[in-house]
Amino acid sequence: TWLQRHTLAPDEVVVDYTGGTKTMSAALVLAATEHFSRFSYVGGTQRDKAGTGIVITGTERIHYQGNPWQELAVREIDRARALWAEQQYVAAGAILRAAKPHVPLPQRPAFDCVIDLATALADRLALQLHAAAQRFEKLANKLQKRPPAQSAPMQVLEAHDRLISFCALAASRLSSSEATTGPAADPHLQLRELLDNAILTARLGRYDDALARLYRALELYGQNELARLTDGVFQLGQLKSGTLPPSVATCSVFSDTTTAVQKAQDGIALEDVYRVLAHLDHHAAAIAKAEFDGPDAQKSSWRQATQRRNQSILAHGIQPVSERGFKDLAVLIQEITGEDTSNVLLEAPAFTTAWFY
Repeated sequence: TWLQRHTLAPDEVVVDYTGGTKTMSAALVLAATEHFSRFSYVGGTQRDKAGTGIVITGTERIHYQGNPWQELAVREIDRARALWAEQQYVAAGAILRAAKPHVPLPQRPAFDCVIDLATALADRLALQLHAAAQRFEKLANKLQKRPPAQSAPMQVLEAHDRLISFCALAASRLSSSEATTGPAADPHLQLRELLDNAILTARLGRYDDALARLYRALELYGQNELARLTDGVFQLGQLKSGTLPPSVATCSVFSDTTTAVQKAQDGIALEDVYRVLAHLDHHAAAIAKAEFDGPDAQKSSWRQATQRRNQSILAHGIQPVSERGFKDLAVLIQEITGEDTSNVLLEAPAFTTAWFY
């Protein structure tokens, strides 16, 4: 208010504090660090009382410095840490990007690395697996080329090594998980990444989005198993040849022989995928089929869990998904696939100031 009254800009202010009147000086510095960037301290080459008293007149020396809070980005790093814990990686990266010009030059490459990490983690959450894999790989290479000094504290050295390991592992997993058509290079890692992503999305409280990922994981598992058991004749639930393989031709899903091939080429739906798998003696699919084709199908855990997705506003209904709805489908998928759906197997690294050393 005082600055506005006198039409002064913050960069026109020099905050002058002293070693005397300590309570007032401490209050001034605490208030000023939020608003100003130029500080000065009046010291001296000689003091009375054998060097412990006040500065002797004529020996004063003024020391100018920038705001240490701004130069070291303490407040910004604290804000980024809080956002990071909430998986708000884009916002955390934006704060660090704005703070980087204010920190000493030697520290800026470390800021760049953390910003790159935030961007890669945001890409992963958004299911941009190819982009995320490339960013993680580039970051791992960058970190290997600029190790901290051997004299750095042990926690800094360890944090650096852990980050390289995470980036290399994430790049490998995401590269093996991505696919433009058909099964990924590693269908199991593809499924695992989708499940991890669903759990991470649920942590944000976005249960409709998270349930959609779980439903796709259930469908994708069935499609990948069908591709495996038919030697790739089926891919993503679609027949890629002009005839049905003999092993599935007699399945009830294709009982109408006049439209069977066309139906298979158009792509079969979730439950039909599992019916075909059950026909091929797939153990987990046979258990699922017994549920959704059984006498109490509508009350089965399969239908109860999958219908929550179908009733979601992101599917065919308008009902919001609850945490309970997410967990029910997660339990079903764990029973079908054998995958742990209660924990993320590739957790993002926890934010640490050791990265900025």
